[in-house]
Amino acid sequence: MSGRISLLLVMLMLSCLGGCATTSGPGAADSLERALENMRKNDAAAARQHLEQAVTLPAVAGVTDEALFRLALVRLGGNGERSDVAASLLLLQRLRKEYPASIWTAQSEGLRNMLVSSQKGKHDQTGELRSLRERNSQLQREKRELRETIERLKMLDLELEKKKRRFK
Repeated sequence: MSGRISLLLVMLMLSCLGGCATTSGPGAADSLERALENMRKNDAAAARQHLEQAVTLPAVAGVTDEALFRLALVRLGGNGERSDVAASLLLLQRLRKEYPASIWTAQSEGLRNMLVSSQKGKHDQTGELRSLRERNSQLQREKRELRETIERLKMLDLELEKKKRRFK
């Protein structure tokens, strides 16, 4: 009888372990489904939470790749959320690396290229702004020097006028 009980306990433990191992797939799918429901309700914050959960669970093809793509879009701030271009780019790069054959990867390429360009443009604008500030500072110094020169010329002009009056 104790052999049967121990066999039953072993079978019960194996079924429990098997159940735990299989919940990661449906868990990611459930998180994605909840995120989609929240997106339909225009609840970007809740959708973002569920998508972040879906991409942190063990990877499931067809689920994690879609969640990565959708999370990248949500992180761009399409539903009233604050835009985070760098985080979106990282998600799209992860999608490209982990799921190169996914339809979501193919659809994300244009967006990824645009975000890379915008980041590059942002750096260019920062450099241009720095250059303009330096130029403005240089022009301010030149303006100050010209004012000083004008004042000295006025003083010299007054002195010349005085000398002319003395010699007349």
